[in-house]
Order: sequence, then structure tokens, then C-alpha cells
Amino acid sequence: MRKIRLAFWLLLLGTGGAMGQTWTADNGNGMEDGKEAYGYSLRFYDQYRHKTVMQKLLSPKVRLRVSCDLDKEVAWFSYSADGIEFASVGDTVGLPYQLKTFQGGRFALFAYNTQGKEGGSMDFNSFSLVEPMADRSKNIPAGKVITLTNLATGNPVWANPHGMMHSAWVGSKERNGVGCQFRVYDRGKGRVALEAMNGTGFLTVVGKGLTSDVRLKKEESEGSLFQWQDMMRGECMLLSLRTNRFVGLRPDTGGPYGSDFPGTRPDRKDGTVFGWRVVE
Repeated sequence: MRKIRLAFWLLLLGTGGAMGQTWTADNGNGMEDGKEAYGYSLRFYDQYRHKTVMQKLLSPKVRLRVSCDLDKEVAWFSYSADGIEFASVGDTVGLPYQLKTFQGGRFALFAYNTQGKEGGSMDFNSFSLVEPMADRSKNIPAGKVITLTNLATGNPVWANPHGMMHSAWVGSKERNGVGCQFRVYDRGKGRVALEAMNGTGFLTVVGKGLTSDVRLKKEESEGSLFQWQDMMRGECMLLSLRTNRFVGLRPDTGGPYGSDFPGTRPDRKDGTVFGWRVVE
């Protein structure tokens, strides 16, 4: 009997080994280990759990799919005979990622003769990678009026009448006013300008970008230009192109905003990350 194995491996480097899911197409025209082969089959092998799942196939042609939830760091496998209806097989697979050597999951598709002899072939006619969240071109609300809420404090950004970028505190009348609304102007290449809807002007970085150096100016200038850093799922950071530092505040001080922050923390709660929402 000639047996060809199609293996779809998900390599988890940096975890002490590789985890592989193996799919086998068996041409059952003979005997294997004294047992009658039953035609074509698909095999899922989880090396971590040392678990094998076998599925019968009616045709040697099969489509394989790996779906990933990168937030939960898991993947799951499925297969289809017609490319339309996919059936899951096996358990979910963990996708650990670590920063020591920057290693994560890798996809690979290959075929080999399990008898260690020449012979047999496998035709892979396509490999598609679909990333629904890869297109982030619409994640900048250009032309829209938005609110910005600091993730560290839960307070909206407020353009106060004294011309400083500040916070609208819980219970204040300004919290739901137009002073917390900003129109986003597209300035190309991911750059934006933000104009306060209460008439105080454009958010503008002055001086060295220290605390209280993010002001409101009637006229737009070079200090009014920010690189919109999309953090996905309605979150963003604002990089001042004057200071090359991010706009933010120090949550424990209650002070106004500055533009001298080098970046954020993994929890995004250091005062530099905003949730944005379009005002209807």
C-alpha cells in the first residue's frame, strides 16, 4: 500500500518543542500492520496532549483550515471536502508567545511518504491567509466629530476655556458638553489635526510638551499635527510631530495634558491611550 501523509504543522517555538497537527490521506488499496485500510482518512494529532483524532474521507481532495483568536491565543482546525462546509476536528491549540526571543506560531504545509521510500505526490493548489483586522484604513475617523476618553482615568478629554487640554471629571457639567467633542481633520499619511467643537481652537503642542503644554489655538500650526496611532478596537494614541512624544497625562496628579511620553504600558493605563467614539 502506498500511504501519503499530509501534515499541517503549527510550530510553537520557544515553548520547549513544536506542536503539530497532522492530517493523513491514506490510499487504502492494501494492508497496513496486518489491518485492512479503509480508503482515505484525515488525522489530527495534538503533540502536546499526545492525542490523535481520525476522520474518514470519501475523496483524496481535502481543504484544511486553521482559525486563530489571537486575543485568547488559541487556534482550532477544520476541514472540508467541498470548500464550503467546514467541520472542526480536535481540540483548540494554544498559541503561546514570549518576548525573550520574539517567537510565536508558524504555519507550514508539506507531504512525505511515511515508508521512507520514493513515490507518491501531493498537489497543494492554493494557500490563503485571511486577516479580517489587517485593513486599518478606516480606523481613523477622518471628518467625524469624536470624543476621546483616557483609559487610565475614564475621563473624557476636555478643551477648557483657558485654552488647555484637560479632563472632564465625573459629575461635571462639561463632561457631556461640546467641549469634549473634537473634529478630526485628515492631514495625510495617518496624520490628523483635532479641532475642539466649543470654539477654543485646535489641539496644539507648544514649548517642550511638558504638562499643560497641549493648548488650544485658534489657528492650526505645525504644533497641531499628530500622528494617529491606531490601537485597534476603538483605541488610539496621539504622537505629537513637534516633540515626537505621545500626548498624555499622569493619572495620579489630576493635572492637564502634556506631550512628553515615550509610549504606553501593556495594560494601556498609563494615561497615553484613548478610547474614541464618533458622536452621532
